[in-house]
Amino acid sequence: MDSQSPNEQSPSDDNPLARQLVIAGFSALLLLPLVTYGCGPEWARWDAAQAVIAYDRGDIDQAIFQLTTAVERSPRDPSLKISLAKKLIESGRGDEAEALCDEILERFPDNDPALITKANSQQAQGNFRLALDTFNLRARQRNWTISRRPDKLNERAYFRALAGVQLEDAKEDIDLACALVSQPSFGSLPWSLGLSQRSLAASGIIAMEIGMTQQAIPHLSDAIESLRRLLHESNTELNREIMDLVTQEYPPTQEKANGQNEFRDLIRASEETMATLLTVRALAYQQLGLDDLCNQDREEVRSMSLNSDRIAAALPEEIECIDTIQISSAFLDTRGFIIGLMPMGSHTATIELKDESIRVSGSFEDALRDLNQSIFAFEVFENSLKSNIHNHAEGSVQDPVAAQKSIGKQKAVLLYHRLVVREKSGDADGAREDAKAIKALDCRPGPHLF
Repeated sequence: MDSQSPNEQSPSDDNPLARQLVIAGFSALLLLPLVTYGCGPEWARWDAAQAVIAYDRGDIDQAIFQLTTAVERSPRDPSLKISLAKKLIESGRGDEAEALCDEILERFPDNDPALITKANSQQAQGNFRLALDTFNLRARQRNWTISRRPDKLNERAYFRALAGVQLEDAKEDIDLACALVSQPSFGSLPWSLGLSQRSLAASGIIAMEIGMTQQAIPHLSDAIESLRRLLHESNTELNREIMDLVTQEYPPTQEKANGQNEFRDLIRASEETMATLLTVRALAYQQLGLDDLCNQDREEVRSMSLNSDRIAAALPEEIECIDTIQISSAFLDTRGFIIGLMPMGSHTATIELKDESIRVSGSFEDALRDLNQSIFAFEVFENSLKSNIHNHAEGSVQDPVAAQKSIGKQKAVLLYHRLVVREKSGDADGAREDAKAIKALDCRPGPHLF
């Protein structure tokens, strides 16, 4: 057996100092980018991934901790700061979120996500006028032509409403936004519907698919009764004008005859709108096995020389209904909230019919009509997320998993808007009901919800 002389060194012990220096050099070379870039974007991405996991399991504090670590490791990545800012807003730390956004805007003054998040952080702190200023700055920097963009009109109207300024202008913004989103065809119906009526029809169609048929009927019935009263008043007014013309001036001038024809067109448009809602309600009654009520609605449609079967065949598909529900919930909420904030009698509300409109006195009733439909549409959307209606292949519907996370907060905001209007109208019991519903969502009623 070979033995090694005590004076001989094994190869592994040869020049240990040199080997350690080589190892240290390689380590320094590897660590240099991490030190230079705050431990590197790769590590930051790992922390960001851990933040997503923590947030998915409901641990927002851990998510904030992980995102804070990610920002420290990659301080030049604006997307990480924006993600952190959004979580800070959600946890009630709007001032810290605004500071993060300001850091981004110092380097990138036109960073759109940072401007959006800054405005949201200012709202969360109750600085609504500053939030409006941030929105206006964002609009100028993006060179928006807001007057023809419904989403931006709605957004500006809402910022103005929260700031409590330019309410008349805010009302004009949201009225125009509602008119613009009502211009495209609705299914293959041969006539147009206003946003409220579109929302009701779409909500009713989806409600029948997800087991909310019974809840949809009262909303449809209220709108049908309102239109029925409007039709009665309009026909009475038209008959009165005809009688006046016969007794005072016959034949009537061309100008007055044209005015009567326009009035008749408006009446016909309201009949078409009412026939649509009656058809949806008839389908709901049919689903519930209430054949007598179903036949009554179908007969009323026939009395207007319209066909409920043809109307039913022309109603929109589920995907279009979901899109309509999401848009209408947001826009009707803004409009109702603004009407409720304005001094009663200082404005008029509009019943949208085809390309024309009938203007009536504004009231808390108008505000609550919009807010109630907004909340109902949102509840239908919320329940639809648990169904198989949402087809991701379509690409036009929000991811149900992501949507579920913000449902509670969004609904609390809608309920708080109605609470404010109910308090202002003197409906203390209704306001208490909304406050109770907000608390049931683990939220606290107040403007901090914004």
